[in-house]
Amino acid sequence: MPRLLSKAAVMVMALGASLVLFALAPLLSVREDLKPVLSAPLESIYLTRYTPPPQREEEVFRKPPPKEKEPPPPKRLNIQKHTTVTKPKVDLEVPRLTFALNPKLKSGISVSAPPPSLPSEFESGQVDQPPQVISRVPPIYPYSAKRRGVTGVVVVRFLVDVQGRVQRLRVMESKPPGIFDKCVHQAVAKWRFKPGVFQGQAVPTWVVVPIKFKLTG
Repeated sequence: MPRLLSKAAVMVMALGASLVLFALAPLLSVREDLKPVLSAPLESIYLTRYTPPPQREEEVFRKPPPKEKEPPPPKRLNIQKHTTVTKPKVDLEVPRLTFALNPKLKSGISVSAPPPSLPSEFESGQVDQPPQVISRVPPIYPYSAKRRGVTGVVVVRFLVDVQGRVQRLRVMESKPPGIFDKCVHQAVAKWRFKPGVFQGQAVPTWVVVPIKFKLTG
């Protein structure tokens, strides 16, 4: 009896295995057209992990070098041409006149004149000693006239009082007119004189002075 049971079990197991194989047969079959076609044999590919070289600590924390500033453009020099300026020269002429008192008569007879009344003001030719310049400020040559090369002359008349100061200054003649008048008036007003002398006394005396403007050099 046990032998029959074992044969039946073996048959059942064989039938079950056949059914399993029959069910898996479609899955195990491979279509010819789905088989991969390799044109060349595959080469072996080896993958390795890349590890970057370690950086030094000083390189990690090093600051980038500063950018160099571009030099500023060179400045253009403003070169001015110097022109040759002639040196002005002012000629001051103070006349020194003499006057003979009590001339002798040709007939040989000397006649004493009655003492005249003394005038309040004298001309240069009426005094024993005309005024003498103590300090003199030369007139400033006008820039516009110097630049244009203009020369000229100014004749002034003024009164030297007993203190030697200039009074009542006025222009008698000016060539060219109006060019040098102002500078002459400003300069001559500052002049100082030793006053004229008549009979040992200082007296007010009129003086006429020509002042020339000319360029030299």
